[in-house]
Amino acid sequence: MLKLCVFLFFLGAATGVPPSPKFEFLDPKKMTMETVRLGSSIIIDCETTDASAMVTLWKLKSSKEFQVKPSLDVIQSGQIFTKHNIDLQDAGQYKCKAQDSMGTKITKDVTIIINTYKPGLVLRPTNPVVTLTGSTVSFTCEAVIGTISWRFVSSGLRTYPPPSKYTIKNIVNASISLSVLTIPNAQVSNSGIYECWLYHFDASFFRNVDLLVKDSQRPAFTNGNSQTEIMTVKLGHSKHLNCEVTGFPTPVVSWEKNGRPISPCNRMFINFCQDSPYLSQPRGIKIDAARFPEDNGTYTCVANNSVGASRKDFQVVVEVKPVLDKSSSLLMGSSKVTCHAIKGNPPPKFSWSMQLYWFPTTKSPYKNGWKPISKYGNTATVSSDGMTSTIQVPSLITRAFYRCVAVNDVGRDSHTIKMMRVF
Repeated sequence: MLKLCVFLFFLGAATGVPPSPKFEFLDPKKMTMETVRLGSSIIIDCETTDASAMVTLWKLKSSKEFQVKPSLDVIQSGQIFTKHNIDLQDAGQYKCKAQDSMGTKITKDVTIIINTYKPGLVLRPTNPVVTLTGSTVSFTCEAVIGTISWRFVSSGLRTYPPPSKYTIKNIVNASISLSVLTIPNAQVSNSGIYECWLYHFDASFFRNVDLLVKDSQRPAFTNGNSQTEIMTVKLGHSKHLNCEVTGFPTPVVSWEKNGRPISPCNRMFINFCQDSPYLSQPRGIKIDAARFPEDNGTYTCVANNSVGASRKDFQVVVEVKPVLDKSSSLLMGSSKVTCHAIKGNPPPKFSWSMQLYWFPTTKSPYKNGWKPISKYGNTATVSSDGMTSTIQVPSLITRAFYRCVAVNDVGRDSHTIKMMRVF
């Protein structure tokens, strides 16, 4: 006998036929544990290294083994078993038994644990929906298992959505339960709360979402539509231009300055903005650190939606106190004395006073010697832009000090000019 075994061994080596693989389960673990939801399906893998081996599935009940035979809920495909519609009674210990053609037997234990938590229910969209009349609205409700139905709640009453106004499409298979409710040509009467209900065994629960259907509305400004607002701001100060808009669909707001589009900036990114002095605000824009004359002008809030566009103007006046040109304090041989404001907004009002002097060497006027220019027959005129005032000096006056004072709502400035005629 020993000689025969040795002969067969060397015969196999000589012919190149490999020895048969060890008969075992492809999954080497002696015991596996599977967790599955109620009502779902599970695959029990009893595959072995010998595809022709006979495999059966057994369940342990009260210390006894009972064979699990193929049925409507138990499908056997080769050495793999699929159990559908998992119920609480399906939990417990199972055993895969396999036997090859040589009579070798092997077993593997499988434990099934039932997850009794409520299956997840997802309703999309999750946020309230606001839409136009005539649009199409869809809600999707999805769960891993169970039966889904819909409810409509309006004025405190819960009803089933009427088929004449809604369409419901249900998709149910082994891995998902899905229902889509569609509202074609939505009307204001469709506004309300939509509930997606999931029924699973004796339990039921729901998710809901609000729907608001509105008629279209042209953009309108809450602080007056077409009236132009006059806005004043002091130099270096900030000013908010309030542009609150209503309308549906929600209007898109843009801004113009003197007819040119501007792009207000978010303060976080102000260093990267082209129009950095203008900052976005929740209900308008802010002129930050007003400049003169750059920020003077007409700002327009433009609100657009699918119905139309509305515009509102803001006339911004950057107020600056007068600053007089003081480059010249001595006037020789002229019959005109001019006072010019380099800056000043609004344009200043000019007033003049004067005093005569007799000696050419007089350097400065007396503090209390000022008289109205009309006393000496002087007349004053103001330029069309309001920034220059000129006095026509009578020929009899040969030496005089003239004081020009410019005043506006922000402040004042003054300048004294020494006039001397040379004959």
